[in-house]
Amino acid sequence: MEIALGPVGSMALIGLVLAGFAAGIWLVVHRERELTQLVHDGVDVTGIVVRQSGGPHVAPYDLRYRYRDGRGQERERKIQVRQDVWVNHAEGSRIAVVYSTSKPSISGVKAQVEQKRQALAKRGR
Repeated sequence: MEIALGPVGSMALIGLVLAGFAAGIWLVVHRERELTQLVHDGVDVTGIVVRQSGGPHVAPYDLRYRYRDGRGQERERKIQVRQDVWVNHAEGSRIAVVYSTSKPSISGVKAQVEQKRQALAKRGR
């Protein structure tokens, strides 16, 4: 079966592929900026894993966790984690979290923040 897109359809398809690629790059850059912010003004707290998704044989490995910021407001976040973090944090378990004092809705798993801290230290930042 052959699908004929024509010139307009081909351009639309190319546009969609490029938009998806750009969105993927934006997400990576955005998360890297968040992790850098957490390195600079993050506060350690203990969170609770609310839900695991993905894994053990399906990537990505996602965790949804809940934590309280310094004002007592409960916050929740879903993030992708490495397999070893996912395996060691079942639903209902505690997890080390870092949130930003300047923007408490930004948070991350402490292991990811420490990994970013080490990468920045290697680059001398």
